[in-house]
Amino acid sequence: MQIISLEFVGFAIAALIIYYLLPRRLRRVWLLIASYIFYALWSKRLAVALLLITTINYGLARYIQNRALKRRLWMWLGIVFNIAVLVYFKYAFVIVPLVNSYLAQAGMPVGAGIILPAIGISYISIQLIGYLVDTTLDRMPAAANWFDFALYVAYFPKLIAGPVEPARIFLPELADTQPLNNQRLGENLSLILFGLVRKLLFADMLFLLIPDQLFTTPADFTGPELIFGLIAYSFALYNDFAGYTGIVRGVSGLFGIPLSKNFSQPYLSRNFVEFWNRWHISLSHWLRDYIFFPLTRTLLKRIPNRRNLINLIVPPIATMLVSAMWHGIVPGIMLWGLLHGIFQVVQRLPILWRARIVAPAQQPTWKQAVTIVLTFTLAILAWVPFRTALPVTFQFYGGMFSGWSEVYFPARLLVIIIPAVGLDLWQNRKEEFLLNSLPRLAQAAIIALLLILLFFTVNTNFDTPMFVYQGF
Repeated sequence: MQIISLEFVGFAIAALIIYYLLPRRLRRVWLLIASYIFYALWSKRLAVALLLITTINYGLARYIQNRALKRRLWMWLGIVFNIAVLVYFKYAFVIVPLVNSYLAQAGMPVGAGIILPAIGISYISIQLIGYLVDTTLDRMPAAANWFDFALYVAYFPKLIAGPVEPARIFLPELADTQPLNNQRLGENLSLILFGLVRKLLFADMLFLLIPDQLFTTPADFTGPELIFGLIAYSFALYNDFAGYTGIVRGVSGLFGIPLSKNFSQPYLSRNFVEFWNRWHISLSHWLRDYIFFPLTRTLLKRIPNRRNLINLIVPPIATMLVSAMWHGIVPGIMLWGLLHGIFQVVQRLPILWRARIVAPAQQPTWKQAVTIVLTFTLAILAWVPFRTALPVTFQFYGGMFSGWSEVYFPARLLVIIIPAVGLDLWQNRKEEFLLNSLPRLAQAAIIALLLILLFFTVNTNFDTPMFVYQGF
């Protein structure tokens, strides 16, 4: 079920109507039922698996909280369990045939079957790992109510592709849902509208214009074509995922449950620490809280010197490699993670010879502009191995230097990229609810224009691609 499909719209509207018709004490129960119905529409077996995974983690956290001894041992057992679930569901199509082949060669009966990849399992697993860690370290009490915890895991707006919501934030939100007044209604509808704009008018159109061969046979293209194609892919990927987040945040807000902001104009970042505080923010914060900070503290205990090279190099590299493995254990994505780790290491190196590092916002305007361009350039270059097979990556990089004698003007790409950049610049100044700063007549005119454009877009004859991270 596509998040922008009529089926999802109908499901969300029906869920909302029933939600507000019910008394408050039954609303969370209904949301849990609706979320499992939503997941069962993908696969009934996956819904059963989700129920089992949820119950195991709920019971384990309760056991950890009530046990004075060996709490960390049980935490690690829970972490291993959730990682095993993640690995199985993401890589069963590779693991199961290998197991069956080994069993057959050993003369043993072959019985392992493949359950379809679990939609959203990457997000579910890391949220459950964070929950077990927070419970063990007494950052939050274990959930006392199974229904609330099950809703935290299965809540349908965030189930498929996040945001990554910490239980210590999400569970209190459930207990204190926000009333849907006119202001919140307008804000959430605005999130949905601009999410659709990013998805349908920017991302899908750019994906449609980028030839598939660009990332498979780059030798067939000139340097300018590769560069502008890569820029287009970068904006398509960003607007696709940011559009998804905007839509599901808006839908969730209509139920009175806010979800985390996941993007904040990342291509306007002045360095890579800022980039990862603006790109996929909820995942970045999870990596920071559960990988980067713990690893940094562990190293500082052994080498109590923040300027030591090991302390400067290992945490960012390890964190970004974990991020890469979460996305997919393939060579190209691992290189993407390594590159981002190296970028952050290089950014940290001036600590070795400077007593104080000037914050980006305090630097001269010209220097901020230069660092934005440099960060953007390196970030989009790193998308090449993320998108292509590793051998093709180096062909792509090499091809960027050829064919510059030919005239190439990407008019169709720029017609979409320029408004996409304009929207980011506008939102960077006015925050995400940018329409609120305009007169009512201007708001109405912009909304009408966007709705007309969206109407004509959805009535064209091209198939809307699934969100890149949907089902991740």
